[in-house]
Parts: sequence; structure tokens; C-alpha cells
Amino acid sequence: MVILVGTYECKVDAKGRLMVPAPMKKQLLPVLDQGFVLKRSIFNPCLELYPMEKWNKEMEKIEQLNQYV
Repeated sequence: MVILVGTYECKVDAKGRLMVPAPMKKQLLPVLDQGFVLKRSIFNPCLELYPMEKWNKEMEKIEQLNQYV
């Protein structure tokens, strides 16, 4: 599993594409072929990046929750 370390400021171009800094790309190389999910954080003003393996585990946990509680 890949653990991303650090804080990076990324820029978005005119078409809304995210420009990922080179140090972050190096850390992402092992999971690029599997894909990842980028989402807005609920509690912080930032984006969260999940490798697909980790995201699927989180979704399994959420599916187990009772939607009426």
C-alpha cells in the first residue's frame, strides 16, 4: 500500500484538470495502473487522494452501516 507523505499545492488549469507535482507523481507510481479516487475532505479545506484498493475497503465499511441510524 502507498502512503502519501507531505503537503502539496496543486494548480488547476483552464479546463479544470489538476496538475500533480512531480514529488507526488513519484509516490503514486505503484498505484497509477490501479487508479485512485480524489475527493473533497469533509472536515478540512483540502482534497483527499485514495488508492483504489483503500477506497474499496472504505466503501465496504460504509455499505455495512445502517442508513436509518
